[in-house]
Amino acid sequence: RYDKFASAFLDVDGPFGSCGSFFETVGALTIGKDGDDNNDRGVCYQANPPFCEGLISQLNQTIANILSDSDTCKQEQHRAVMFVVFVPAWRDSVCYQELLKNEFLTKHLLLKQGEHWYAEGTRYRRKDSFRVASFDTSVLFYQNQAA
Repeated sequence: RYDKFASAFLDVDGPFGSCGSFFETVGALTIGKDGDDNNDRGVCYQANPPFCEGLISQLNQTIANILSDSDTCKQEQHRAVMFVVFVPAWRDSVCYQELLKNEFLTKHLLLKQGEHWYAEGTRYRRKDSFRVASFDTSVLFYQNQAA
């Protein structure tokens, strides 16, 4: 689907385009250390983390750090950076509240349970390619000033 993506298993996913762990590589990619000489182009990342509170909190902190750093970097390196994050709307969880309080949050879409679908990862074994969502989903947009 994508030329580059982050995954926890570089050894297995590398041949398919993985650049390794999000937490170890996305900062370098964002500030143009990915071999892209055109730092004027913006970057946008889609994140659909495992539904684990600790990883979601870590994702939120990493996004905040990257966007903060991108806003304070030298003007010639300043480029638009955006993250679009898909997570369950766990309204009572600490990690969900942290996501909503992130200073770089610019838009929040709430998709209601039963009114949206997911592509099944095992669709090659199933009759139907899509599954109705069994929970509300939040789509969160985070951007730096340049975006």
